[in-house]
Amino acid sequence: MAEKKEPGQARRWTAARREAASRQLHENGTVDGSGVAFSGEDVQWMIASAPRMKGHPHFMNAHFENATFGLPERGSRGPSRVDFSFAVFDGAVTSFEHAKFLGDADFDGCDFLSEVELGAEFRGDCSFNSADFRGGVTSFQGATFHGQSSFLGSTFHGMASFASTTFLDFASFQSTQFKESVQFALPGKEPAVFKSMAFFLSATFAEGAVLTAIADRVELSEAVLARPHEVALVAGEVIASHLTMPQGGVIAVRFATVYLDDVRLEAPTTLVALEPSTTWRYVDRDQAALLDHAFLENSRIRHPDRPLAHDQRGELDPRPRLASLVGSDVANLTCTNVAMGSCDLRSVTGLDRLRLEGATGFLPTPRLAWPRRLTRRQTLLDEHRLRGWPPASGEPAGSPLHGQELRTEARRVAGLYQSLRKAREDRRDEPGAADFYYGEMEMRRRALPWWSVERWILTGYWLVSGYGLRAWRAVCGFCLAVGVGTVLFHLWGFTQTIKKSSPVYAPPPHDWGSAFQASIESTTSVLRSLSVNWELTMLGELTQLALRILGPALLALAALAIRARVKR
Repeated sequence: MAEKKEPGQARRWTAARREAASRQLHENGTVDGSGVAFSGEDVQWMIASAPRMKGHPHFMNAHFENATFGLPERGSRGPSRVDFSFAVFDGAVTSFEHAKFLGDADFDGCDFLSEVELGAEFRGDCSFNSADFRGGVTSFQGATFHGQSSFLGSTFHGMASFASTTFLDFASFQSTQFKESVQFALPGKEPAVFKSMAFFLSATFAEGAVLTAIADRVELSEAVLARPHEVALVAGEVIASHLTMPQGGVIAVRFATVYLDDVRLEAPTTLVALEPSTTWRYVDRDQAALLDHAFLENSRIRHPDRPLAHDQRGELDPRPRLASLVGSDVANLTCTNVAMGSCDLRSVTGLDRLRLEGATGFLPTPRLAWPRRLTRRQTLLDEHRLRGWPPASGEPAGSPLHGQELRTEARRVAGLYQSLRKAREDRRDEPGAADFYYGEMEMRRRALPWWSVERWILTGYWLVSGYGLRAWRAVCGFCLAVGVGTVLFHLWGFTQTIKKSSPVYAPPPHDWGSAFQASIESTTSVLRSLSVNWELTMLGELTQLALRILGPALLALAALAIRARVKR
C-alpha cells in the first residue's frame, strides 16, 4: 500500500508498516499509532489482530498521540465510526493525546488498566458508557467534545482530571462513580467548559472533588458528594434535587438559578455567590472576567429570551438565584449573597435554623400607585402570590386569593415568616428580623375573618405603628391625638367655672391656647393634673383620660420602632 498523506500531520500506514504493526499486536498487544491516520476499517483490523483477554481485545501500552481516526471508508464521503467497545487497555500508559476523531467514537465497556491520556478532539458523538478506569490517573485535559458525550455508568477508580476540557454539546455523567478525587480545574489550567448541559444525575463523588466549571445548565439531582467538596459553577441553571452531602461542603455559584428540592444536608453546607477573589479556586480575577464574558456570550446565543438579573443600579447581578427549596431540610444550610426573592419554600423543614448572611435578600414590596403605596420591606414570593402582587418588576400581577383559601394560605405563610424571623433573632440580627416580623403579623391579620376582634386589634396596631416597626406612624398618631384633643377641649372640654387655685384673672374657656396646653399635658403626663385654670366637663375628663393612655402608648411605640431598626 502506498503511503497516503492526509490533512494535518497524520498519514496512513504503508503496507510494510502495517505488516510490522500486525505482528507486534499479535505477539504482545503493543501498538504505536502515533501520527497515523485510521479509518473505521483500520480500527476493526487492529481489534481483530489484538490478543484476547477474557474474549476481549487486549492492548498493551497503546500510543495514538496526534493520530487521526475516522477517515472515510471506501465508497463513503463522510467520516467513519471508530469502535473500541469492550477493549482492554493495559500497560503503563494508554495515550490518545492530541488525537482527532473525525466521526463518532465508541469506547463503551472498555477496561482501562493503565493510566490514560485522552486529551483528544472528538468531532462526532463520543461514548464511554460503562467504561472502567482502573489504572491510576485518567486525564481528559485539553480534550474537546464537539458532539454529545456520554459516560453513563462509568467508574473512575483513580484520580480523574477534566481541566481545560470543552464540551460543546450535551455531556452526560449519569450514574458515574468517581472513587478518588476528580478535578475540573487545576493550577494554570482553565476550568472545564460545558456549552450545553452537564448532566451528573445520580453521580457519586467519593473523595474530595473540585467541580469548577462553566456550563449552560448543570444537573446534579440525586448525586452523592460523600466528602467535603468544592463546587464552583458559572452557569445559567443548576438543578440539584435530592442532592446528598453527608459531610457538607461549599457550593459557589455565579449567575445561575438554583433548585435544591428534597435535599438532605447532614453537615454544614454553604451556598454562596461565586467571587473570583475568594471562592473560585485556581482562577484569578482577570481569568474570571474572561470566563464571565464567555458564559454570557454563550447564554445570549443559546437562550436569547432568558433574562439575566440586574441590581438596583441596572448593573448585571452575578448572585445566584435560589428558586426552590421544596421539601428540603435546611437546618445546616447557609446562604451567603444569594437572591432568594423567587424561592419556593413549600414543605421546608429547619427553616428557623437557616443562616442568611451577606447580601442575601428577598423580594421588595411592589411600587403601587396612591393610595395603595406600600412601605418598602423584604417579602416572600408566597406573599406576592397571596396578594396578587407581581413577582418581580415588570412582570404581570396574579389574582389575589379570597375567602377560606386566603386564610389557609396566610396561616402557612405566617409560619414561614415566623421561622425566618427566629433564624435572624437567634443570630442577634434584630433589624434583619424586623421585615419578617412585619410579614408575619400581616399574614396573621389576613388569616382572621373580618369580624374577628383580634383582627380589628391587629388592624389598629398596624395602623398606628406598623406593628411597632414604623416610628413615623406612631409620631403621626401622637400628633393626630394632640390635634383632636385640642379641638375637643376647645369646643366641649371646659366649664365656665374657674378653679379655686387659679389666679383672679383667667382667659376665656374657649381659648385655643388653653385647649392646646391641656391636650399636650394630657398626652405627655399620666398622673399630673392640668395647669389650665378652668374646670373640665365630663367630655373633657374623658378626653383627658383617653389622651393620657394614647399619648404615652404612641410615644413608647415610636421608641420601640426606632430601637428595632438600630439594635444590633
